[in-house]
Amino acid sequence: MLARERHDVSEADLRRVAILCFLILISAFGGDYSRACSCIRPPLTVDNILTRDIVFAGIAVQLNEYKYKNVFLFKVKRVWKGTPRKMIMVATDRYGGACGMPFKIGEKYLVVAKDGQTFRYTASSCGLTCGYPKDPSSRVAAVIEELGEPIVEYILDDTPYKW
Repeated sequence: MLARERHDVSEADLRRVAILCFLILISAFGGDYSRACSCIRPPLTVDNILTRDIVFAGIAVQLNEYKYKNVFLFKVKRVWKGTPRKMIMVATDRYGGACGMPFKIGEKYLVVAKDGQTFRYTASSCGLTCGYPKDPSSRVAAVIEELGEPIVEYILDDTPYKW
């Protein structure tokens, strides 16, 4: 018969193992809680959109990083509200935890932005800015239709742009 050895485990050792297991679980499944954006987006309606300072449709063509901000240069197609310009810069927080808008170069957006302090216009993922609709029956397309005729509409060309 084999003799079994008895191992005494201290309460401190059990506590260390429990803490280690907890940390492994948090890192595996808890991920990004410290950087998660938490906000409630207002409903996408014409009334809400028109409370902002500028409303335009455009393509993100260039990104410039400035301190804790991403500043995107947009090639503008249509302007419904604000000062019409062919190119408009919009700043957003760089990090998701600060609710930055995840613009992608080459993508089309309906940009609904407000006047900023450091930058001319700012947008966030908590606002009304959204991807330009590919589906004409989408809610965003319906809202754009409700906005009516833009103040100005530009012809988009392939001219390269720089800051």
